Amino acid sequence: MAGYIEDRWLKKRPNKETGKRERTALWGKCTRYRVKGIPGVRDRSFDTVADAKAWLAETQTDSRRGDFVDARDGAISLREYVEKHWWPPRCIPLRRWKA
Repeated sequence: MAGYIEDRWLKKRPNKETGKRERTALWGKCTRYRVKGIPGVRDRSFDTVADAKAWLAETQTDSRRGDFVDARDGAISLREYVEKHWWPPRCIPLRRWKA
């Protein structure tokens, strides 16, 4: 079945010497669990594994039925994204350096 939960704070495989999973660079910096791998559904992150499992199960069922609608789709138009988020950082005035 499509879809899985990824732990973003710990590496997948344990250390050969210690037998424990090591921390990643994302440790404590973002939401820990990410659900991914469902065709037609964008990845989503959660703080707890229980929330991730519940959303994964619900989404898989809805996706199979053809009832899933991503609430984030169409939340922002391309024009709005370009005007407010993409273009402004690129329009920083160039400084003229004196030699």
